[in-house]
Amino acid sequence: MDKFLLNHPSKADGERETTPMRAWGSMQNEKRENIIVDGSILRVGIVQARFNQEITDRLLDGAYAALRQSHVAKKNIVRETVPGSAELPFILEVLAKEGKYDALIALSCIIKGETYHYRHLAEFTARGILEVTLRYHIPIGFGILILYNKDQSLARSEQNEHNAGFQSAMAAVECAAKKNRHHV
Repeated sequence: MDKFLLNHPSKADGERETTPMRAWGSMQNEKRENIIVDGSILRVGIVQARFNQEITDRLLDGAYAALRQSHVAKKNIVRETVPGSAELPFILEVLAKEGKYDALIALSCIIKGETYHYRHLAEFTARGILEVTLRYHIPIGFGILILYNKDQSLARSEQNEHNAGFQSAMAAVECAAKKNRHHV
């Protein structure tokens, strides 16, 4: 099993926190291409919701790991935070409109409560992100968990290849690299 270390670029030198994580291409019992993407020239913006921050921090860890694995330079990664999922599309659009980024990543966790509010929030957020992607022709990794309970969110944010932050960052980098290759 391939492993790499997860470093937090936001930590000061000497405060380096590491966590082992299996490499993206090492998934067992799944039919996936082992795609190696060179993201060394890419600029990436991450927008993280602070609501359910215990989970979104774990998604952020996964996104940073994917960006490192793809060789995205630390200096080319910008992170913004927003109160919750509903605010993600607005800040993603602000970043997209700047024209400085090759890819964006949205990180959030929506957990069902006692009402159906979570469904409306999830639809609103997903629709807004889709509109930004299409309007600005920029790939946005959809690292948004929409689940029934906290146990499910913990499982989808574990530090392994199933981490939604990791998966969404890998998807965004791959799409940005393909877009650059086609000079679009």
